[in-house]
Amino acid sequence: MTLILTELSHFGIAMAADTALTSDVRKPNGTIGDRVYYGAHKLFTVPKLRAGIAYWGWGEIPQPGAGWSDKNSVLTELWLPFFLEKNQGHYNSISELAQLLENELRKRIPEIDIVAPKADGGIHLAGYEAIGNLFLPTFWHIHNGKSEMLSNKKLNPAIVNANNDVPLDITQNKEGAKISGRLIAEKRGIAIIRNGDIEVYTILFDLLFKPNSPFSQIVRSIDLTFPYTESLKERAKLLKFQIQTVVGVYQFSKKGKGIGGPITTLTINPERIMTHSTE
Repeated sequence: MTLILTELSHFGIAMAADTALTSDVRKPNGTIGDRVYYGAHKLFTVPKLRAGIAYWGWGEIPQPGAGWSDKNSVLTELWLPFFLEKNQGHYNSISELAQLLENELRKRIPEIDIVAPKADGGIHLAGYEAIGNLFLPTFWHIHNGKSEMLSNKKLNPAIVNANNDVPLDITQNKEGAKISGRLIAEKRGIAIIRNGDIEVYTILFDLLFKPNSPFSQIVRSIDLTFPYTESLKERAKLLKFQIQTVVGVYQFSKKGKGIGGPITTLTINPERIMTHSTE
């Protein structure tokens, strides 16, 4: 199980991910159960670009055409940085990298049943690209399943698609994106993308972290403004705190498990990748 968050705001781009990895294990009685390990790397920089990349759902990547039963599958935390390094001569932009990932993952990730999807997953790819003299934020989600962000895009949800959920500019947008990098840079919006095991996170976000949430209204009576941030660094800390809050709820729940471990954060501004750390 996984929880990854990507936020694009006028402060910059902040990303956060837990480090739990759930694996199938064979029990002494022969049945298959699961075991959670902590310390998996899920969030990386893209050294060639002003970008970050994270994955959810796919703990392993099978060989082309082999399917999920492939015993030669590679842990995604090893495969993804290897793919970035091996192909760095084949991309010079975020959009080109997104297309490369789509092409490769379509060879490796089996089609899913869109009615009852299993083995769904995806990759967050966020960074800055130039339009004229401006560097604007953009976000690509390379995943299988339906696109909740692009209402007009015609795609086959059973296979992996590279979706530009937050394009640089929506002046010529035909896929139904609701916000663009230009609007975000002009302080006219914010984009928050969350994937993985998001049910508890979504509830907590609405109760605690959403602007004008019920909690924010309660603490306003004692002169507290929450959440309140003034920098990109603080935005990343807030994402980390959100994941920690979910972990806390699971920790004291009867059946809760699967998210946790040290949390990785990444921040990017128009000039460069700012910070990348796990703690």
